[in-house]
Amino acid sequence: MSKTDVILVSPPSRTKSPRPPLGLMYLSSYLEREGITADIVDIKGYPDKEIFDKIIESIKKANPIMVGITCLSPEVEEVISISKEIKKKIDCYVVVGGVHPTVSPQDFLGSTSPVDFVVIGEGELTLTELLKTVKNEQDLWNVPGIAWFNDDQIVRTKSRLPINNLDELPFPAFKKVPMNYYTFPNIYAVRGILLSAFFIFTSRGCPFRCKFCSNKSVFGRRVRHRSAKNVVDEIEYLVNNYRIDGFYIYDDTFTINKQHVLNICEELISRKLDLIWGCETRTDLISEEIIKKMKQAGCIQIDFGVESGSQRILDILKKDITVSQIKNAFNICQKFHIRRFANFMINTPGETEEDIQKTINLAKELNATLNIFNVTTPFPGTDLYKEIETKLSPKDYSKMASKISFKEFIEFIESRCKFSQHNINLDVLLTDLWKEFPNVQDLSFRLNKSYVKGIIKELLFVVDMKYLKVINKSKRKKEYLKWLMDIILKKEKQSGNKL
Repeated sequence: MSKTDVILVSPPSRTKSPRPPLGLMYLSSYLEREGITADIVDIKGYPDKEIFDKIIESIKKANPIMVGITCLSPEVEEVISISKEIKKKIDCYVVVGGVHPTVSPQDFLGSTSPVDFVVIGEGELTLTELLKTVKNEQDLWNVPGIAWFNDDQIVRTKSRLPINNLDELPFPAFKKVPMNYYTFPNIYAVRGILLSAFFIFTSRGCPFRCKFCSNKSVFGRRVRHRSAKNVVDEIEYLVNNYRIDGFYIYDDTFTINKQHVLNICEELISRKLDLIWGCETRTDLISEEIIKKMKQAGCIQIDFGVESGSQRILDILKKDITVSQIKNAFNICQKFHIRRFANFMINTPGETEEDIQKTINLAKELNATLNIFNVTTPFPGTDLYKEIETKLSPKDYSKMASKISFKEFIEFIESRCKFSQHNINLDVLLTDLWKEFPNVQDLSFRLNKSYVKGIIKELLFVVDMKYLKVINKSKRKKEYLKWLMDIILKKEKQSGNKL
């Protein structure tokens, strides 16, 4: 049986994720351009208990020389588990990469570990060189950005410099993943808005120093931008080949470079693509000039990391923004009728009941279209991780995501990662906040005046003229209707079960 060079694997727990494995897609397209066959295993549509076996089955069929697995902190246990199974069934190298392997390579390497190599940082060049090196039995020390276990110790080569010219990277390998799944109308791309959309990176890197974020560990603090033409070429390709009606800019901070934003907006306008889109940015990087141009180019929503209504907490988190800047950004967006998605944090270091009340007061004043309240979690690679009293194990990491079990997640945070000074139970606090503020995770109806007003505000996008124009010309009208029917039937089934 002939061998595929590389199989790139999305972990089993991502089987229901609406977000595509863009990192793997970039790796695959780059490897293929370099003459290396590289497929992606990203399985959807099977029950959870079958996904693990389906992944192994797919890898066995490909018979690869190397298997690469991406990994976030809550996925460490499952990635190690599937790596063991791969080693049992297939004669190949196992490589892990992504955020957690980059910040904690020691969690994957050892005398009994099934993992052969860890890729540290950006992976396109590193994985390409690593594959060529092992195939040709050359010296591993000549490959920057890797770690492995050698002579009873973990060794690593010098760091890999970030890719400078992002335009040199090929587009992600769209044909290697189930694009029908990712582009089917949903409310998770531009969160809260029913839309057939896809995710786009226009830059890499983040210069800011937020204590709770580890993204800078992979892409670095120096920001590198794609050209406007390159970005919109990709968007236009997605329109022509996958019939998307919108997109979400996945950059950590889209508006960090004013001219970059204006150039992309001008390119979108000049090509008359008539799409709607959203992005994420900081409240101190907003101006009327930028928002006006973004609105003209189809921007319908901006996600902001507000975090707290307490200036003291913002300073502790090293957000380097002020409450007045937050208010100003929301006022500008409201002036230009841009939807506002507000991310808040609870369980922040030193948080008191007074700080919580300031956050609630600010949330009411901002009057965001949607709010979400996140529980501060000290992921490895963040400054917060250094502040917890006892270091965590791979078993602990798996509890750092509420998708496994919300109850277990809250119990873990309360017992091991409690940063706040107040004695309010986090579960009770979140429940109270969700009763007051609508959020995209739970848009159920509640007989609460402020909540009902919030739901109405959230659903006003259905009468937005820009949205209606996009849907009217969409080639996916039947899919939008199917999504709505599925939601109605699901609600009816839930009501029937309650009876």
